[in-house]
Amino acid sequence: MVTALFIGRFQPLHLGHKSAIEHILSEVDKLILGIGSAQYNNTLDNPFTVDERKEMIEMVFSSSLDKIVIAPVSDIHNEPKWVEHVLSSVPSFDVVYTSSPIEKRLFSEAGYTVVEIPYFKRKVYSGTRIRNLMAQEGSWRELVPSESVKIIEKFGGVARLKSLME
Repeated sequence: MVTALFIGRFQPLHLGHKSAIEHILSEVDKLILGIGSAQYNNTLDNPFTVDERKEMIEMVFSSSLDKIVIAPVSDIHNEPKWVEHVLSSVPSFDVVYTSSPIEKRLFSEAGYTVVEIPYFKRKVYSGTRIRNLMAQEGSWRELVPSESVKIIEKFGGVARLKSLME
């Protein structure tokens, strides 16, 4: 049984994340989704709380929750201790899936197997781009799963982003 780790901020959970997670789920038995920057919310880069992001994941992957464990991972801003911090924050895993060069290097140096996962239409599915579109009343809804849209609207995410830009 192979358990994988995939860390993302999911600010918000968009279709690029969904494609990456579906890809990983097709290759492993269990997936630990680390919600990165878990302690941050109500900022331009991190407008959604860890609970709101968790709800997005649970709604989008409701039919796969038997294969998914969701774990908050706070930032510690200390690269040499980061892998140790992640290990203390999530259940054990066998392999790391990432598109981050830093994560790839750190987990490889710690002895983990790392699978590089490609970005899925990175220029289209960018959290920064989506947050900007939300704040500027642009077309963002087609870039996120419909379940994420519902959660964002439920928590007033667009209004929150607009107020953060003022």
